[in-house]
Amino acid sequence: MLIMVSATAQIAINTDGSAAQSSAILDVSSTTRGMFVPRMTRVQIEALSSPANGLMVFDTDDGKFYIYITAKGVWRELEYATGTVTPPGAFTMSCSTLAVHGDYTSGVTLDASNNVTLDVDVTVTGDWSITTNTVNGYRFAGGGTFTSTGTQQVTLDGSGTPSAGETDNFTATGSNGAGTCSFSVKVIGTVTSAGGKIWMDRNLGASKVADSLADVDSYGDLYQWGRAEEGHEKRNSDTYTSQATTSAPNAGNSWDGKFITYDTGNYDWLQTSDDNLWQGVNGTNNPCPSGFRLPTHTEWQNEANTWDPQNDAGAYASPLKMPDAGWRYRDGTITNPGSEGNYWSSTINQNDSKVFILDFDNASLNFDTDDAYRGDGMSIRCIKD
Repeated sequence: MLIMVSATAQIAINTDGSAAQSSAILDVSSTTRGMFVPRMTRVQIEALSSPANGLMVFDTDDGKFYIYITAKGVWRELEYATGTVTPPGAFTMSCSTLAVHGDYTSGVTLDASNNVTLDVDVTVTGDWSITTNTVNGYRFAGGGTFTSTGTQQVTLDGSGTPSAGETDNFTATGSNGAGTCSFSVKVIGTVTSAGGKIWMDRNLGASKVADSLADVDSYGDLYQWGRAEEGHEKRNSDTYTSQATTSAPNAGNSWDGKFITYDTGNYDWLQTSDDNLWQGVNGTNNPCPSGFRLPTHTEWQNEANTWDPQNDAGAYASPLKMPDAGWRYRDGTITNPGSEGNYWSSTINQNDSKVFILDFDNASLNFDTDDAYRGDGMSIRCIKD
């Protein structure tokens, strides 16, 4: 007796009891096993009688899948990619070797220069990946295949666009239990001023944008004109009483990292004054981040002319949010923080060899005639080149 049974239900074959997908008549799933189609030699395939249209077999002679096409009367090879399944590699990350490369500026999309490198110890060859979380609009990721064991350096490429100036904290996570590494990236915040120029959004060395004229965290550092960023600019740096004989920073001299308190003669921290310091984005000892420099006297004039009122209140109300950061007299004394702002330019006053500055308090704003001795310590606000 032959009994025909018509089934309209979907069939699911699995080990977890899950239902078949609604679009499938047969749903086979597993996380530990694959699915086999009939395996035949070429002779066995050609010997099949009246193969159905769409019948699929695996040819054990050439290692390829074939489907029978009735209209063509042929077995058609099923094309597939040439890639292979590679087992995951085993490795551990050396977090102490991690280094961040490139400059990070708000609003500027990362490029090939923005990456992270670190060493890994490979114990088993195979595929690898290391990825980070996304912070402030950007992230880092890398991957590939280890073909040998031992210590190797890998690169995680950056992608995205930082949206704000801040310090961002990342965690890099390696595949196959390779562990994690934490690191930070400092993003330079920028702002477009009323004059149409791009500036840093805070004073050099400040931890944040000013919330008020007397916001201590927005004051930043106080530089002697022409010196590199090497520690002397910190408000609590030690002092040194004799002039430097070279402008080169950290050259093993006794004044390295110290504020030079020379208060006679040319009133310069440097024994022989050098007008070529701080001139442009590639200028000697330029303390600004890559792509930034000190503003010229004219650039300060153009910006300050847009401020209303023409005093410290106008400076703070401007897009630059300039605070009353005070200054450091050449004897080492911090003067008038919270009530006066003094900012270097890169322009020498050829009449007296001093340097033009922008200076303001609650009564006035000056930039046409104000200049200062190079041994004084003042704020820096960097402008994009």
